Amino acid sequence: MLAWLLLSGTANAVVQRTLPSNNTVILIVNVVTLFLAAASGGALAGRFGVRAKRRHAVLGAMLTASFGWALGALQGDPALLPVWAAVLVALLAIAAAGASAGHRVTRRA
Repeated sequence: MLAWLLLSGTANAVVQRTLPSNNTVILIVNVVTLFLAAASGGALAGRFGVRAKRRHAVLGAMLTASFGWALGALQGDPALLPVWAAVLVALLAIAAAGASAGHRVTRRA
């Protein structure tokens, strides 16, 4: 969670200074930072987790994405619940893909 927060906060600050009104770029930056943070967590689990399997890395990344989603959804409009549900599904898929990729790269034989 901390890696995602640091990556996303830094990237958003840079993007908002250079392209303040471009929501597409902000969305892409946030997707990429989630993927990179999940991949780094998966890589750490694969490399240093003695008995950590891919599913452990994926579960951790998905829990992180769910927590971040909950922080945003609690501040959102309740009428947009279907949109928030779609956002959750997308975040879970991105986090799972990142953690799986990171774990695959660094796993021990």
